[in-house]
Amino acid sequence: MNPGQEEILKKQFIELTFNNAWKRKLDDRSFSDDELIKYCLDKAWPDAIIYVRKKNSPNDAIILANSDNIKQRLLTAILSGAWSDDFDTWHNDMCENTDFGMRYGVWQKFINMSFKYIYCINDTLTTPIDPEILKQCHIPLDDNTLLWCRNKGFTVVKPWNSISKDEYIIIRDRVKEFVDNNQDLDSALQLDFWVWRIKKICDVLRNIKNLRDDLQGLDDLHSWFDDCGFDINNRQDVSSVLEQINVLKEYFCGIFFEFFYSNTK
Repeated sequence: MNPGQEEILKKQFIELTFNNAWKRKLDDRSFSDDELIKYCLDKAWPDAIIYVRKKNSPNDAIILANSDNIKQRLLTAILSGAWSDDFDTWHNDMCENTDFGMRYGVWQKFINMSFKYIYCINDTLTTPIDPEILKQCHIPLDDNTLLWCRNKGFTVVKPWNSISKDEYIIIRDRVKEFVDNNQDLDSALQLDFWVWRIKKICDVLRNIKNLRDDLQGLDDLHSWFDDCGFDINNRQDVSSVLEQINVLKEYFCGIFFEFFYSNTK
């Protein structure tokens, strides 16, 4: 992944996930490093507890009740550079900590997503985290990345929030091996963005296919378009839609040409 592609993906991710107030703060840099890193952790926390909220077990209730303590523990570790010279050991020690009802799978998601957000805004910090540390970060395990891992034979079917230490370490090491052997990647976080990008494209293509199937099931297109508020007789409406279709065709042709060409060189 060249620097231009990486920068585009970072900006897309921030655009989709940061609220408008923090986008403005990023533009005019009206924040302290502590404030911005704390915001990154606040963004990562809902990603980590999405399954916890659904289960509502007594143990999960403890996690939710102690969210501030859990976030503060990770914030303190990041601000102090607690990983020293061995990021993997520090990461494992954090994930093995069962205080506040936390589990290995939930910890990994919280830690890894926090670093993904920090990775996107690191250049805006007054004292950025060492890029070599960010290269040691792990891919966040979620439904999308685990699907990719399973297709690569790295793991079996299992929810990310119930991953054990041994299962996680196997995936972590296989992902690192994949990154080391891929000249277009220099970190697991870059790989995560690549998987995220392809998933977004696949979702759009699936929606296009569904739309095509829906259109084939309509007996009378004119009446259906009229019922939905689209004036089939209005040339301006029709021209606008045709223009958008042409834009999409050019866009997707460009994406597929770039993707398949880069993977067949």
